[in-house]
Amino acid sequence: MVRFCQTNKVNFVEINPLEAKFKTSSLQSWKTDKSDAHKLAMLATNIENHRSSNISDDIYFELRERARFHLEMQSEQTRLKVEIVEALHQTFPGLEKLFKNRYSIIALNIAEQFPHPEIVKNKI
Repeated sequence: MVRFCQTNKVNFVEINPLEAKFKTSSLQSWKTDKSDAHKLAMLATNIENHRSSNISDDIYFELRERARFHLEMQSEQTRLKVEIVEALHQTFPGLEKLFKNRYSIIALNIAEQFPHPEIVKNKI
């Protein structure tokens, strides 16, 4: 919910459920009742030291977004490396034995120029 509000530039107040319970003792424990929702909304307007979206929150939000993006890129890189290994095993078995790093530029260039061992054999 916080992410949605920040992404869409919606002003909001974030209230800890325990804090809300202490400040509004009449709330039920499940917070699903319509009257509880109304009381929470009224509580948000009365809180003096509320936490709303500010510059430091925006920085942390941006940092979380970038960290999430970084993790997505790492996951995509891992998936692509697995695909490369599978393709190399099918087209050029044993290539990984020739190179310390199968993802090195030299190894990938050789795999690109000679996609199958028979091509290397015919060149000799």
